[in-house]
Amino acid sequence: MNAQELNSALIVIFEKEENDLDVNIQKNRVNFVWQFIDGKIVYESSDTLISIFSNIQNNKKLVNFFINKLLKKIIEQEDIIDDFYSIGVSHLCFYTLIKLGKVKLCLLKLLERKSTSYLIPLIINDMLKENKQYFNSEQLDIIKEYLNRELINSDKYSDIILNNISIIINSKYELLKKTIKNVNLEINQDKESVKEKVNHLEFSDKYSELLDEIDNYIYADTSKFVNSAIIGNLRVFIEDILKDIANRISVKLNESIPKDKEKGEMGNIRAYLKTKLELHENDDKFINGFINILHHEGGHAFMSEKEYFRLARNIAIEFALFFLSKYEKTFSKRNNIIRKQ
Repeated sequence: MNAQELNSALIVIFEKEENDLDVNIQKNRVNFVWQFIDGKIVYESSDTLISIFSNIQNNKKLVNFFINKLLKKIIEQEDIIDDFYSIGVSHLCFYTLIKLGKVKLCLLKLLERKSTSYLIPLIINDMLKENKQYFNSEQLDIIKEYLNRELINSDKYSDIILNNISIIINSKYELLKKTIKNVNLEINQDKESVKEKVNHLEFSDKYSELLDEIDNYIYADTSKFVNSAIIGNLRVFIEDILKDIANRISVKLNESIPKDKEKGEMGNIRAYLKTKLELHENDDKFINGFINILHHEGGHAFMSEKEYFRLARNIAIEFALFFLSKYEKTFSKRNNIIRKQ
């Protein structure tokens, strides 16, 4: 897809959105361009935009074109408003950019919008109903600032705006409680344990740096689609730590790692570690499964969404801690036996 094709595709989606809104107005419907079903927003036009984005995400020029096009619609488009109805695509662009992780950028641009929109506060309302912790505290403050301004500019949908502000206040309180409770404390403690063992056992600092880089990406204001470079970092983290442990064991035992051409490099590494670290069969099956996910094309697709990648990151931390602990325990014990003899 080139820039011209992308622009044409966006125009088609925008025209359909405006047409759907116009049809709904004729049928005396306030809004059916998206639906709120079983606590979830169902929005076909946004899903189509996100699918387009997923196909161009490795092309920086097209990604910038896409994002700027949607941002421009949020800032510049004056929705046609008649009582409680409005026709435009600013709400669609706003919601899609939020879903793609461009949250802070999108919200700051929203503050530049001069005209009133009925549908933006409405979709914010549904997003907050869908997940009260959709936004962080800073982002909620920006939304609140926008809504307060809308409240001054128009009294036609003040109930919706006041409800949103109430949800925001409660959401900020819930976020505060979540921070205090340190919901992610255990996995973060294990991450620190991995870093401590890496330092204690004198492994390369790159492992700690890779974990930090992955976390910076996960918690940053980025797209819900994970790029291949970050997935590659996770793969490097796991593969290299296994290679380092295997090579250290072979040096300590003054032997070479057996090479079976049918298994490949990582297959031979895993077979060697299974024997030397005395892994149970179930441990070995789980390890093989996780390594395969990191390598196979299907696994790459599985981890391309941030929430699944976060799960893979958590597994990788426990994975690394398991191997480092096994290595430390097995070869510390071996060294003690040698010293006693």
